[in-house]
Amino acid sequence: MSITKINNIFHLSNTDMSYLIKIMPNGQLEQLYFGPTLVLKEDDFSLLEHSEGKAAGTVKYAKNSSFTLADKHQECALYGTTAFQEASLEVTVHDTPHYLELKYLDYDTQKEKLSYSGPHVRLNDDAEILSLRLEDAGLQLQVTLEYVFFKKGKNISKRVLINNNGQHDIVLTRALSSTFWLEDANNYQAYHFSGAWISERQLKKYPLQQGSFKVESLTGTSSHQHNPFVAIAKKETTFDTGMCYGANLVYSGNFIQQIDVNEWNQARLMSGISPYTFSWQLKPNENFATPQTVLSFSQDGLNGLAQENADFISEHIISPFWAKRERPIVLNSWETYVFDFDENKLLTLAKEAAALGIECFVVDDGWFAKRNNDRSSLGDWYPNPEKFPNGLQVFAQKIHQMGLQFGLWFEPEMVNEDTELYRKHPDWIVEPPQGRYSYGRGQLVLDFTNPAVVENIFEQISRIIDETQLDYLKWDMNRNLTEVYSNYLAKSGIRQGEFFHRYVQGVYQLYEKLLERYPNLLIEGCASGGGRFDLGILYYSPQIWVSDNTDAIARLDIQENTALAYPITCLSNHVSQVPNGQIQRITPLETRFNVAIFGILGYELDLLSLDEHSKNIIKQQITLYKNLRHDIMTGRFYQVLKRPNQHIWALQSPQIILVGYFSILADINQSTSKTFTLPFVDSQTTYDIVDNQTVSGSLLKYRGMPVPIALNGTNQETAALVGDFQSKLLLLRKH
Repeated sequence: MSITKINNIFHLSNTDMSYLIKIMPNGQLEQLYFGPTLVLKEDDFSLLEHSEGKAAGTVKYAKNSSFTLADKHQECALYGTTAFQEASLEVTVHDTPHYLELKYLDYDTQKEKLSYSGPHVRLNDDAEILSLRLEDAGLQLQVTLEYVFFKKGKNISKRVLINNNGQHDIVLTRALSSTFWLEDANNYQAYHFSGAWISERQLKKYPLQQGSFKVESLTGTSSHQHNPFVAIAKKETTFDTGMCYGANLVYSGNFIQQIDVNEWNQARLMSGISPYTFSWQLKPNENFATPQTVLSFSQDGLNGLAQENADFISEHIISPFWAKRERPIVLNSWETYVFDFDENKLLTLAKEAAALGIECFVVDDGWFAKRNNDRSSLGDWYPNPEKFPNGLQVFAQKIHQMGLQFGLWFEPEMVNEDTELYRKHPDWIVEPPQGRYSYGRGQLVLDFTNPAVVENIFEQISRIIDETQLDYLKWDMNRNLTEVYSNYLAKSGIRQGEFFHRYVQGVYQLYEKLLERYPNLLIEGCASGGGRFDLGILYYSPQIWVSDNTDAIARLDIQENTALAYPITCLSNHVSQVPNGQIQRITPLETRFNVAIFGILGYELDLLSLDEHSKNIIKQQITLYKNLRHDIMTGRFYQVLKRPNQHIWALQSPQIILVGYFSILADINQSTSKTFTLPFVDSQTTYDIVDNQTVSGSLLKYRGMPVPIALNGTNQETAALVGDFQSKLLLLRKH
């Protein structure tokens, strides 16, 4: 692993990747390469220092020069100085746009100087950091491009630090984190997640062609509609073959991922805070740091990219305390009772949960103030005296005495008008100074740009944590940010254009205050399900509620797509009621579990209404999960096969392979000779299946295993799958 500078070229490399940056003749920086490790000789560097000529039909950079930026891969993209795509960094001075001229100054590699506010890539002794300092001399604006990579891995993170060393106030109107370039754009296509509430992270493909394509959130969160992860892959890429790249933002607010393809078929991907809702004033001697973008690549297809992302997130984003730690199996009260519960009902349910092997009992919405529906009490975080006449402390003690961990639902960022908090602090609400403002779920948003608001909510939650010795906190967020206006910013003389970013910083501040006081508290992220599923939240919450849609068949797409960008060890999956509460589908209990086992298992159904047969099945499921939990937390997830009616997943650890086969609709015309292969298997290994039967790795890798045989009208007695929405698990243990 090294950072070397030879002539005008920086070479960042480890055992798996190289990143090359060049100082161009005009002093700006150009990205030359990001990909597999290069072993460069001196002559190689001379080839990279090729002569600069003017691209056809372009403007020359200077009067007596043949140089142009038009077709150069700018590391920090600037507009107007012979480059005519949108910039990654723009500023105004006295409300007048300033054409930046960022020239290379110097560099350093000392990580001790780094400081972070909010979530970031976690450094360790294996980290290497390069900081390249640039300057606009006329404005005395210093810009530092920071790169972080590690001893192994096909990943590098980038961010931009902006320092105003001049005499005038400036306003950042655009401050993106990363620019990444590819040649031969028409050989690639973009992958991104689109969707909606209860249909998050639906994988879409977009062929790259001249023009612009962007994925953006303007909801105040990373959103249900989009996700701050995108990939670019060769058109022929499969699950297991092909070159592909990924970019993900360590951020939880409004973001943009934008791909521009120019007339030379060069693709440029820019990542960062959405400029549409962003501006930031820098007075003299003030600075601003963008969130980090994590770039990754793989030559081994989408599964390879998924595993690079999963490894990096587990090692450098998620808290080291939780990254590989087994998580408790929870029972959540919501689908059993919604708001209609009291202490006795909950204790009866918890007792049944403990008998089945559940490890954590979570009381969802409705435990506080006078919360009997979703129109009151958010912001008043004290126990409902009617539901808990003996107090929440006594209730929590009874839960702990059953051998269960105890969890509670909170929605810290929200408030109802029917609350003590609202009546006392109406100025703490995000709303315009006059006129109409929007409602969502009957609630308003607290102004988390205001430190007093964050402190108030922190103190309220802390009292509950101390009182109950809380083990698990579910942090929900059920409303978009609309008509944003902050009384606090107005009184403080801060521009309203800074609201969205400051709001996200306030959310991070509350996370940090809670985890500083309660470092081992397990916080599960949630935003109406998967509306804030991003690296910023994963920095604090090691698991996130994947979607409010708990239907097993709908979850097939949601979970496998999410696994392209995030490890399955952060996917919170619950076995829920049928008919399903969101789409009313009825799926077998076995299938609901077989989907949920690929991640963090939980249950969210009325155990008290189940017959003994169903309870025994759940006991067996929980026992199986506990036996495999370590493998799930440390294994690698693969998509093996995906067809309109069929999904096959696999998880491989050093000792086992767990295969999940899912059939959506009954297929009476299925061949009895269908097989599936596991390309990742070591052909020299032998695995035990069942009944003293073994199978060779070579058979799994090249010939394949037979798929479970479905009912075809003639095999009534031997069919393994009968009806719709069927599934089977196959467990292979190393012999």
